[in-house]
Amino acid sequence: MRAWESLGGLLAARRKGVYRVHRVLGIVLALWLALLAGTGALLMFRAELDWLTTPALRVSPAAAGERDFRPARVLRGVTAYAPEATVLRVDRPETVRSASLVRVSEGAYTTELFVHPRTGAVLGGRSLDGETHSVADTLRQFHVRLLLGAWGRPLVGVLGVLWLVALVTGWWVHGRRRPTRRTRSLRARLHGGLAYTTLPFAILMGLSGAYLGLETVPYLLERVQRAHATSTNAAVPSQTPAVAQAGPPDPHTTALPEAPTVPEERHDRSHGELVRARLSELTDLDAHVRRVSPEAGVTTLFPPLEAGQTWLVALSRTSPLLPPGSVELELGASHSPRLYPPDTLGHVTGALEALHVGSFAAHAGPFAWVLRALWALLGLTPAVVALAGLYGTYRRLHVRAAKRHPLPLSPLPLRDPT
Repeated sequence: MRAWESLGGLLAARRKGVYRVHRVLGIVLALWLALLAGTGALLMFRAELDWLTTPALRVSPAAAGERDFRPARVLRGVTAYAPEATVLRVDRPETVRSASLVRVSEGAYTTELFVHPRTGAVLGGRSLDGETHSVADTLRQFHVRLLLGAWGRPLVGVLGVLWLVALVTGWWVHGRRRPTRRTRSLRARLHGGLAYTTLPFAILMGLSGAYLGLETVPYLLERVQRAHATSTNAAVPSQTPAVAQAGPPDPHTTALPEAPTVPEERHDRSHGELVRARLSELTDLDAHVRRVSPEAGVTTLFPPLEAGQTWLVALSRTSPLLPPGSVELELGASHSPRLYPPDTLGHVTGALEALHVGSFAAHAGPFAWVLRALWALLGLTPAVVALAGLYGTYRRLHVRAAKRHPLPLSPLPLRDPT
């Protein structure tokens, strides 16, 4: 009997300690989780939000039987609008009523142009040099990086890990006991019942958010090491003594440099001229893509930056979870396109990203909007659970403070010094 009592006391003490951990995590993470969940739900409709807040993005939909995206016309219009700019990428419109987004750089400035996807007319643009450049991008930067730059993303990953700990401790405290309805308030039912029913979704969001946030840590550390090595090498002067050139080199003892070879294609032409000269290679773009991936479509086009480079094309996902990768189009006389599928880590990252951002809903056909709305509503449940738990903690602490015995109002009698 005493053994059972000691075991019960040990479990009660452990449960009390787990509850304290859960309460502290709830107080620390409640507001952050509410903000991240709210911005994540809005980002399910990022393209529509950008379309509503940016009038220059709005175009009329394509007519029946008309192609909705003509990349050759888009590139021709961009190179005519900004002949000296370098075209970095061309994005396919995300909706049937949106313009194509074309990213160009001119000197030290980067701009995103809004181009009509069928005529190539430039409708407007915005600068990409700042931290944020639109309402939708501000929401994304807050959700992904908390507006803290590159190191904000690992911080979001740490919040995802703490969220997982809060979910596990909450299940240990609340999920293992079944109090009656009369002993539970509406707030407690909302906090416990909603958290219990949406626990698989919350674990999925916390796990994927933690992975997508912390996967950038090795790259950031490598960048810090590279910057430190560069600054160290610049601070240490070179120890190699300078050798004075006494006269012209002797051809019998010194090897003369080889004469530069003149390539067949001109390298002094501007990037706009280079792109316009190779637009004919995009004539059978869709046919080449179908050869390597019949179910995929073009989402992003990367023009060649130098002579001799090929066109790079990013493809749409052929399945709800696994992306096909990118295809390199070598559209010369004797070249054929090649497909570069992602590795195992790329598949894992693509699957977690598709589940986290809800991009798999695009494969639902006419039910895509319904699935996106459902995913957005589920994304709001962590905010409701966190705020309900925070309010419950406040009420509990307030009731405990009210039950404490007040201090005596009459002072103690003074001792007679005589």
